Order: sequence, then structure tokens, then C-alpha cells
Amino acid sequence: GPSNPYGDPAGHCWVAVASTAGPTDVTRHLLTGNDDRPANMAMFAAAALELLAETLEAAHS
Repeated sequence: GPSNPYGDPAGHCWVAVASTAGPTDVTRHLLTGNDDRPANMAMFAAAALELLAETLEAAHS
């Protein structure tokens, strides 16, 4: 996979959900251990959607 100036390995990502409605900002660090860019992109998107769903559920419970 491509390199970056920070030296992070392929398959490295942070996802976050931020809210103006209170202290519900959350982050998740992902390390897939995989250098397959399309597969990583799919995993990152799925993880971001999962984090959003979890955050919305927690905010409404």
C-alpha cells in the first residue's frame, strides 16, 4: 500500500462521531493489519457506520 509522511502502517485509521448535544464525542482506532486498500476502505466505512449506530443508540437510551 501507499506510505504516508507519518509512518503509519497500511490499514491504520481513526473514525469519530462528534455531537453538539453533549459529551457524546467518541473515537475508535482501527488497525486491520492488511495492505489491501479496497478491503481497508470497506472495513473503515463499516466501522464508521457501526460507531455512528452505537453512538445514536447510546444517546437515545
